[in-house]
Amino acid sequence: MNVQVAVLLVPLLYAAYALYAVARTVHAVRRFPECQHKDDDLPQLSVIVPACNEADTIEAALRTKLKAHYPKLELIVVNDRSTDETGAIAERVAAEDPRLKVVHVTELPTGWLGKLNALECGRAAATGEIILFSDADVNFGPELLRRSVSALMAQKLDFITVIAEMTSQSFLLDSSLTTFLRGLLIGGRIWNMRDPSSPIGVGAGVFNLVRRSALEKTPGFEWIKMEVADDIAFGQMMKKSGARCAVYNGAYDLHLAYYSSFPAFVRGLEKNSYAGSSYRPSIALLMLFILAYGELTAAALLPFASGVAMWMAAASLVLVAISQALVVSWVRRPMLTAVLPALGPLLVIFIAARAVLLIHLRGGISWRGTFYSLAQLRAGMRLERL
Repeated sequence: MNVQVAVLLVPLLYAAYALYAVARTVHAVRRFPECQHKDDDLPQLSVIVPACNEADTIEAALRTKLKAHYPKLELIVVNDRSTDETGAIAERVAAEDPRLKVVHVTELPTGWLGKLNALECGRAAATGEIILFSDADVNFGPELLRRSVSALMAQKLDFITVIAEMTSQSFLLDSSLTTFLRGLLIGGRIWNMRDPSSPIGVGAGVFNLVRRSALEKTPGFEWIKMEVADDIAFGQMMKKSGARCAVYNGAYDLHLAYYSSFPAFVRGLEKNSYAGSSYRPSIALLMLFILAYGELTAAALLPFASGVAMWMAAASLVLVAISQALVVSWVRRPMLTAVLPALGPLLVIFIAARAVLLIHLRGGISWRGTFYSLAQLRAGMRLERL
């Protein structure tokens, strides 16, 4: 076996597994079925929206939530110490619709991340039997709430999360998002979410729907109050508690514009791209090496390979491109991002390496106007690596 063949064996196996994982997820994670319940049979639903400096997007998103076809809806915006017009906008919309109320947070309790405290404040104010936690910039389709709550009831579930449609105006951002999502499908094994014997549990800040009774069986937000990857940790907490969990493809019902530009995206991921490696540089470097070796080796060697090695490199790239195409068609992402399979991994490696370096140089992260040291973040870690 020559050196090139030996070097390309792992990337080929990696690409084959990636295609398997993506295909299995696409097969297992379906769209919501049509609502199977009459309006009178649907329970009270409380939608909790934590918001900090979301003046540019919150009004449009709130109006889509209020237009959702759901008979017993309570919408709670938690204005988390915003310094822009977020609170005023939410109050103005609330004055037009009694289903919306606004909770203002003026001080952050010691030992809490701002978003987690906002989620807890919203939970405390909610009256619904079912509670939905959803980010402030997320837009709902008109049937999303009825379909999701009906699915929760019909399938006797306790917790549902979704994968949303994310749009952007940047090709670099789109390429990065496609790679991030494909990485979740490869490493997350979310096709096992429904299996009660599997430890796999995930969540998404865009949409975490839970029965109040199931949430009350967990340690609650107090337990994850310093967890930066709060949405995934929330899903893991629900699964650990014995909740019956599921994930759906919500790309046809749930939409958000994900950051205004690629530089904004890079800055936004400073706070959480390191969390997946427990803020340990050795783990982060290992994960970056695996990503680089698995995703980039074939593209780097193809121009110089010949014989069997050339075919192995080409096969690896084809398998990666097919898995990328499956992902983008599944969640309505631009197909162009599947054409250059090496671009997304390069960008993700840059984003993650930059975050690790900056966090260590600064000694921690700043989020919603508060600085948290690495020691605090490590002590508050609850996320189990996927």
